Amino acid sequence: MVVEEELLANNYPFNPIEKVVELYERLLTAEKEKVAMLQELLNTKK
Repeated sequence: MVVEEELLANNYPFNPIEKVVELYERLLTAEKEKVAMLQELLNTKK
């Protein structure tokens, strides 16, 4: 793959585990924001 060759040529240390953790943290943050918005919506309808 061209991308892998470029990464190796630039000596870029790519750690897939760190990327998965980063994406999971972003997903978790988005879910927390969604829950907060839904709770606020429910509270305003009461």
